[in-house]
Amino acid sequence: MKKKKIIISFIASVVLIIGIFIGFKILQPPRSTEEKIKNPKPGDTFTIEGEKEIEEFKKEAEKNGQEVRIINGK
Repeated sequence: MKKKKIIISFIASVVLIIGIFIGFKILQPPRSTEEKIKNPKPGDTFTIEGEKEIEEFKKEAEKNGQEVRIINGK
């Protein structure tokens, strides 16, 4: 009986810790465009205006081995 309580409390504490980590991940504030440009992650999307700025960003990203897709939203 005592062993069963210990196992149940251990499982409950593990679930609680996992829940806390997931909660912190969900509650993080969204990253700013400047932060996305400086430290891009896969799936980041943002708007850059101006041909010169787009070309600079594309060259920098390709130099770092990152994929860039340009979508014209006109």
